[in-house]
Amino acid sequence: MLPRSKHIVRMAVRFLCFLLSIGWLVPLGFSLSIMQEWMERVDAVMAGRPVLLNSFPLVSFAGQMANIAFIWLSVVAVSWSGVLLFHRQKK
Repeated sequence: MLPRSKHIVRMAVRFLCFLLSIGWLVPLGFSLSIMQEWMERVDAVMAGRPVLLNSFPLVSFAGQMANIAFIWLSVVAVSWSGVLLFHRQKK
């Protein structure tokens, strides 16, 4: 391998690690956004305004997104602790 191609591969691996480490925020953001929408619909019902759609599918989807986010976060935590343990034992 050429030195330049090694650098490109190393940068690609670092970028992939970055995406895997921070990617759990995307489904968590979806979940929080959906829950905010649901709360706005609940407020509308409480205020006596008519609501056109059933909001319970939103709550179910928000729960699924939160589950995905927290499973992803746990995988990231276990992965990074494994990497740190490997490097600590290597020294």
